[in-house]
Amino acid sequence: MKALIVEDSPVICERLHNMIDDIQNIELVGDADNEADAVRNICASQPDLVILDLTLAGGSGMEVLRQIKSQAFPCMAIVLTNYAYPQYKKRCMELGADYFLDKSLDIEILADLLACLAKGSRPLRKCANP
Repeated sequence: MKALIVEDSPVICERLHNMIDDIQNIELVGDADNEADAVRNICASQPDLVILDLTLAGGSGMEVLRQIKSQAFPCMAIVLTNYAYPQYKKRCMELGADYFLDKSLDIEILADLLACLAKGSRPLRKCANP
């Protein structure tokens, strides 16, 4: 499984790199810290999975999500955000997010979720922060 990280915090990005490095069957194919690079990198690398922050230095993670889902990219999208408000979750799910996780509360869920996905299992949305 190929994964791409869209995150503008170097600390969180490094943590996600380390997390992915520890999981078998996931290959990190790139990362981006802004909307334009994210869409460009997703188009170029065709990942199976995108881990996506909502607030980016340049642009919006929601707009990245809208663009990749409207172009029918066959990748899963995991939104990982500090803004885990119900209205954001609702909008992200409407735009096609597969999972919506709170950075401060769900980082361990993310590790378990990635491990499941890498094994070919796709947990129900409700298993990852309903």
